[in-house]
Amino acid sequence: MKCQRCKSDLIYVMAKCDDRYCIQYKDQERVDYAPKGLNIGEGDTLEFSYCPHCGQLSGEFPININLE
Repeated sequence: MKCQRCKSDLIYVMAKCDDRYCIQYKDQERVDYAPKGLNIGEGDTLEFSYCPHCGQLSGEFPININLE
C-alpha cells in the first residue's frame, strides 16, 4: 500500500497485547482491551499502517471516538 498523502510505501504494524491496553482521549480513559472503531484493531490485537516519511496513519477518517 501507498501513503494517502505522499505516496510512499507504508509500514504495517500488528501487535498482540493483553488487557493492560490504555488509551486516553480528552477527558476519557480506558484500560481494558482495545475498543472497536478506532481503526487500530480491536480486542487484544492492534493493527495499523503508517508512513515512515510523513507520519500519516492509513485508514478511513474521521472516526467517532467513544471509549465507553
